[in-house]
Amino acid sequence: MPETPSRERRSVRRLLPWLPAPPPEGLRDVRAFFVVVTVVLCLLYAFVVRSAPGLRGWWLALVTALWAAHVALYWLSPRISQDRRLAVGYFFVQGLLVGAILALAPNPALPLGLTAGLIGEAVGMLAGSAWRVPVVALLAGGAVLGQAHVSGWAEIPTWLAVAVPIVFFVVVYVTLFTRQVEAKARAQGLLAELEKAHRELTDYAGQVEDLTLAAERQRLARELHDTLAQGLVGTILQLEAVQAHLENGHPERASDLLRQAQSRAREALAQSRRAIDDLRGGIAGNGDLATEVKLEVDRFAAATGLPCTFRVDGEVGEWSPAVREHVVRIVAEALGNIACHASAATVAVAIQAAETGLVLALRDDGAGFTPSASLESGHWGLVGMRERARLCGGRLEIESAPGQGCEVRVWLERSRSGS
Repeated sequence: MPETPSRERRSVRRLLPWLPAPPPEGLRDVRAFFVVVTVVLCLLYAFVVRSAPGLRGWWLALVTALWAAHVALYWLSPRISQDRRLAVGYFFVQGLLVGAILALAPNPALPLGLTAGLIGEAVGMLAGSAWRVPVVALLAGGAVLGQAHVSGWAEIPTWLAVAVPIVFFVVVYVTLFTRQVEAKARAQGLLAELEKAHRELTDYAGQVEDLTLAAERQRLARELHDTLAQGLVGTILQLEAVQAHLENGHPERASDLLRQAQSRAREALAQSRRAIDDLRGGIAGNGDLATEVKLEVDRFAAATGLPCTFRVDGEVGEWSPAVREHVVRIVAEALGNIACHASAATVAVAIQAAETGLVLALRDDGAGFTPSASLESGHWGLVGMRERARLCGGRLEIESAPGQGCEVRVWLERSRSGS
């Protein structure tokens, strides 16, 4: 929530609305400018009254009223300056007041004393306006004419030698003051933008943290599913095969499968520990992708007894450990689904390799299913397969229908997979 402007800040903006939102520190300078102008005009008024003995009675009252109006308009000028047309009218009225005062109380000190402050105020109030130069020129010309009326044209050069430096000093002061206030306003604006950016960055950091946690949860779910779940499924299949061989009187074959089941259980336990410890049970080393896929196929065939062919066309080449891990996990999940749900008679696994990538296909002649319905019903294995294909920079396609078997294809490109 933005902070409510303080009373001091609102006062500054009322005093100098033509400036861009001056900071609280500028209040003393603003008041000082008007106070200095008021003090100078009061001293000038006292000097004029003392130097004109005939200025008494109603004549003095009229001059005093005009003088008071002149000073009051200074303090009201910030409100008037909110409309540039009113601001131009303001200087026209002030010029008339100065002319009336000069007519009622002619004094050599009045033309410069009454117009110097107005010229400085016009420079600040009409900054950026096309009226600034004409108004300043008219005020300066009026001062010259007033001085010529009071002292004569012969005194104008001497008067200009004094008036020009004074007016120059007033204009420079107002210009520097205006720039100072503008700089403070810009600094405060930048500070406000910085605070806003900081708040936005804090919000973005929270969103990134939430997304990171969600991604880690998904990754952990994949790892646990593809280690514990797949390991248990493979072990169960092998134990069922062991039981079948024992019932059929093949103890040697049952013993071999039992040793394979023990080895698979140990491997699943080790992978699960790695996944829990560091959320990454990657396939390390320089193993060949085709070899690792064939090893998974051989395990499946030995555990289920299903005929499973494996074919490689082309040069598979080297792939990064992360890609090999994801591909092997996809193959293991697909074969596990075939063993549990497909009731297939034959299974075929093939890798078609090329220079730009490869296509891995798994085909069975089982019961088949509807892929869209399986995804909607919460089959996390299929979801994990799609996520792993996406993490490899590839895509996964599932083509199946009830009673027509199933084919799973994984498309990988070397330029996108980071191989």
